[in-house]
Amino acid sequence: MSNVDEPVVDLYFGPNAQILGTTKPAAVIGPMNSSRIVAQRGTFTVFPHVADVTALNLFTDANKYLLKVCIAAESIDLIKKQLTCYGITRFALFPDLYNIAGEINLELMQEGQIHPS
Repeated sequence: MSNVDEPVVDLYFGPNAQILGTTKPAAVIGPMNSSRIVAQRGTFTVFPHVADVTALNLFTDANKYLLKVCIAAESIDLIKKQLTCYGITRFALFPDLYNIAGEINLELMQEGQIHPS
């Protein structure tokens, strides 16, 4: 995976890119210049400058790099609890005041100190 600042990324996906035989997007690592980017590991998908962008799932070899994950509705709460045990929370992914407040409120509700509104 290339860093977004590498010349090859600009060659394929920059504003003056010359399409070199591919219309597929690529995953790149962005600059680690915000807490959200750092928390989410800074990986982005960049698309070539073409008139009609093709959705990833429409490429004939999509099954080599895409995987659909279906979660049964009755499993959502259990999976949320498991993710929380591993430290994967909204605040971990989106570290801002709104989400830290939500996480604090959730903990207080779980402890019975406040009631859902």
